[in-house]
Amino acid sequence: IIFVAQLIMEQVVYLPLSAHALGMKKNEFRAKFVKEVSSLTWHGVAVAWEWYALQGTAWWAATLSPWTAGTTEFWPAPPPGVPHEALRLLYLAQVGYYVQGLAGYVIDPPRDILVMTLHHVSALALIVMSYFFFWRVGSAILLLHEATDVFLHASKAFHYAELDLAANVTFATVAVSWMYLRLVCFSRLVFSAATESGAAIDPEDELAQRFSTACIIFLCVLQLLHVYWFKLIMTVLVAALGSGKLKEPDHASGKGTSSGAKPTLEKVRERSASVYSDKKTRIRRNSVFIYADDNVDIAADSMIGVIVPPAIGGPRIRGKTT
Repeated sequence: IIFVAQLIMEQVVYLPLSAHALGMKKNEFRAKFVKEVSSLTWHGVAVAWEWYALQGTAWWAATLSPWTAGTTEFWPAPPPGVPHEALRLLYLAQVGYYVQGLAGYVIDPPRDILVMTLHHVSALALIVMSYFFFWRVGSAILLLHEATDVFLHASKAFHYAELDLAANVTFATVAVSWMYLRLVCFSRLVFSAATESGAAIDPEDELAQRFSTACIIFLCVLQLLHVYWFKLIMTVLVAALGSGKLKEPDHASGKGTSSGAKPTLEKVRERSASVYSDKKTRIRRNSVFIYADDNVDIAADSMIGVIVPPAIGGPRIRGKTT
């Protein structure tokens, strides 16, 4: 259901929005913009859903400020039964979302597929196991994660729409929210799970004991990933402060500069009246601007595809004549 709803929204709403309302012309940017807005919609709905389900609960204060409010409400004794209906549906939707994400990696694998797969497998395992024994702290962790994802996908959508000021402001918000929610608050919940979860477990329940140990391990894995990604976030943020424009790290954006890969930075080279030739093609022109961009729309009346011999210009890429 989630996949079908996202597909409909992308084709009916977001794609026309990128083309007509925002005037985006680069096909690559339009495709990425649509993907980010689609993800933004999901995470925005999830945050509203989690806020509605958790507000007013006994562990609401502990969710927003676990270091000051304490975390004992996450581990009542005796252990609570199944969550109420809003949380049950939320858990079901989250399982569907992560299963869909893993299936998407098989169809269209990202460059950092190992890291992303590790994250999704860990998150999915935690969602499933926490539903049966630790759904109070599980629902709190879901909210902490979704809140930062809203800002992250909003920033990337603004970036692809070439709205640099909005992208920079929202990305700065990503850094602040990530540090507080995923490093400060989440680390307290990991510590709480490791030291206090015994109160919510029946000592004679062997399955619950095993689930508890597995959850602590997966929580530690997620925290390590949070630290790793925060380092990348700060790298991008520092670069943006210097240049005034966001740029994704090569491995995060799915592009690379290694041997055999297309350059990701636009590079302009001008060569004066020259003759370039290979076995099949001979082209003469006064000057040629050769640039690298993964998906450039070429109009027949103003641009041509230029074949540059490797000995002169490196890999064969498209060019623009003047």
